[in-house]
Amino acid sequence: MQTAPIETRLGPAFGRLRNISATGALIRTEVPVQTGQQYPMFVNLPDASISMSVRVVRSEAIMPPNHSASPRYLIAVRFTELSAPTRRAIETLCRPGSERR
Repeated sequence: MQTAPIETRLGPAFGRLRNISATGALIRTEVPVQTGQQYPMFVNLPDASISMSVRVVRSEAIMPPNHSASPRYLIAVRFTELSAPTRRAIETLCRPGSERR
């Protein structure tokens, strides 16, 4: 079963959640963000929106196959502050059979 991408905002960058774990996430964006920076992150889940603080641990430019379009970026983040409801929402996403892992 294919699921709709989960929209995110990482500081000034809008993107899509590629995967998530209990400690961090991988996000695809159209704009780069600086490694080492701390940002607020917002995730739009089907039944709620969650927010957290994250630190960017990796940022990688991905060129399209035909090199005619602008690069996209894969941004790896580590969670630095999670509220209890946000932690529970992430645990639910990480469960086997969940929409996005």
